[in-house]
Amino acid sequence: MPMKKFDHILLIDDSDIDNYINREVLEDAGICAQITVQVGARQAIDYLKSLTGAFPNVIFLDIRMPMMDGFDFLEEFEHLPAAQTIDCDVFMLSSSINPADLARARSFARVKDYLNKPLNNHQLEAIF
Repeated sequence: MPMKKFDHILLIDDSDIDNYINREVLEDAGICAQITVQVGARQAIDYLKSLTGAFPNVIFLDIRMPMMDGFDFLEEFEHLPAAQTIDCDVFMLSSSINPADLARARSFARVKDYLNKPLNNHQLEAIF
């Protein structure tokens, strides 16, 4: 069964290795026309605020990042215009197995799932 195609996916992670792996998995799956990588939550929020074109359809978001973590990102994301974010799904992508992180992620309406990183084809097939 072919996976859904997206115009734009945003990866937010401070790990270059995880970004590389996640990008490769997404590119190999052929589900997206554009993949943007931001290496920090603050940079990602600034990037989203500056967009004049299409907003990402999907965001894969790490939790543990310096300066601003994934939960801080989600709190700011909620203040972006609803007209922009309405068709954007967020997936937490973390190595954390802390039940408190999972519970906190699920408290945000925009978070569709909590996945272990790095991404793999089985995860993509399950969520798309």
